[in-house]
Amino acid sequence: MGSRLRPVPDKIFECLIEVTAPVSENEGAKLISFFPDNYEDVNMLKDVVPKFCFPFAHDAEMVDAVQHFAFVLTDIEGLFRFGFCRYPPKAKTCLCILSDLPAFEMFYGLLNTLAELDNNARNERITSKQFLDLVLESQVPEPGTKFTVSDPGTGWMRQYNYPDPGKLPSIPENRNLTDYFSAVNPNNMIALFASMMFERRIIVTSKRLSLLTACTYSASLLLYPMHWQHVFIPVMPPSLLDYCSAPMPFLVGVHSSLMEKVRDMPLDDVVILDIDKQEIELTGECLDDVDNLPPEAVSKLNNILKKNTIAIGEYVARAFLSAIVILIGGYRDALKLSNDTIIFEQDLFVSSRPHMKSFLENLLKLQLFERFIHHRLEQLNSGEAIDDVFEEQVGLQTENDSKWVSQYKQWMKNRKRDGTQLLNSLSGKTEKATYKAKKFIHSGVKNVKLHGKNGFKEAMKGIKEKKKNFIENNKGTEKDVTFYDNRTTPVQRSKSLPMTKAFAIQPNSKIAARQSIGIVL
Repeated sequence: MGSRLRPVPDKIFECLIEVTAPVSENEGAKLISFFPDNYEDVNMLKDVVPKFCFPFAHDAEMVDAVQHFAFVLTDIEGLFRFGFCRYPPKAKTCLCILSDLPAFEMFYGLLNTLAELDNNARNERITSKQFLDLVLESQVPEPGTKFTVSDPGTGWMRQYNYPDPGKLPSIPENRNLTDYFSAVNPNNMIALFASMMFERRIIVTSKRLSLLTACTYSASLLLYPMHWQHVFIPVMPPSLLDYCSAPMPFLVGVHSSLMEKVRDMPLDDVVILDIDKQEIELTGECLDDVDNLPPEAVSKLNNILKKNTIAIGEYVARAFLSAIVILIGGYRDALKLSNDTIIFEQDLFVSSRPHMKSFLENLLKLQLFERFIHHRLEQLNSGEAIDDVFEEQVGLQTENDSKWVSQYKQWMKNRKRDGTQLLNSLSGKTEKATYKAKKFIHSGVKNVKLHGKNGFKEAMKGIKEKKKNFIENNKGTEKDVTFYDNRTTPVQRSKSLPMTKAFAIQPNSKIAARQSIGIVL
């Protein structure tokens, strides 16, 4: 659904490099060494990576503690490769691991172990080189399991947590989200979320590189199931500061030592979150972003995030997911069947929630929502099962929302009355596609109470009986059912989304069905 992660690779990491700090503004960071020594793209290691390893002014006053941070390299397809860094200021060098896996805690742990082996080489049973060989030879672990590195000959062993990207991030297991929630107050978190929902130009700044990584990456993660589709640079090196004045959406992290240069640039309608000062600057159109969100979504976030409680587990992630469901969960109401293909109708989406009309109209213009819909349609039309956390939350909130419950009951009533007759008029392929769509929509309410499940079973039993009776009583009449294409010119949108009207049954048809095949959904 627009995720910018690469497919799971066949190895833990691509390369480990060591870089020295820049001596002056004119003399940048330099590559010292890299592993494995047969890594092919050496020019990238020399020219690109060192700049990201020291993303601050050469004379910046740094914190004394070891800094763990991560940067992102984006390829021509917009997919990410991560650089996980460990920077002890007194050493004046930075260790960096390049990998396609977004496993922050695991790689920070590996870097700590590597530093430990180097610092205590005489007392350790294995060398840092042996450790790297063991890691590189290991298989990528299963999501949500332990990654074990062991040397059978000496009995040396270390374990690291490997995250499950299919689950919501938890506190304190997810280091980024833990730091984000600790460092940024709820009002600023909500303001930043609103700015991202309107795809603004966003700068996050701090003197701590670890917080830049934590806040930028967590803010993007809390858009789930959508994904930020624009420029994303969690820690920005001095050579890329011009992006801050670019006339396009971006989410970037800038070290506080570079902000003086940034503020000298022409910054119009830019959101600046200063983590250290606990301040967020909103200018121009950005001033009204929170007010322009539907009030029920803002209220949901305020009620959960501002509670005087210990936010552990999925508490924070679930709060934002609940708000996202309020904002986009109604996309199902706009799914229809047209010419054997499940489509998304913009007009139906906007009209499904009249009180949110202005917001939904703007949402249709955003790339993050467009990519979400594009991927959902691909899944539906290919028959892929959709059972992610987002759909489960839609089901939970549907159960508690009286309006949604009423809509679902009305859908079931119409389905019993008209759906059976209409299914008999469809070709085998259309019936199969209809079944997939129906099954998908029902998946969102799989968590309803027992009596709701029983009602669903009874409804499906009634449908089967009606279908059987209809076939027996109307053999040979299928030829009287004809279709015509009454599609109109669709709203101009991306070509990736099929935006046609659903087919309708001719008025002289012997089947008294509704005007849209969409009723079977």
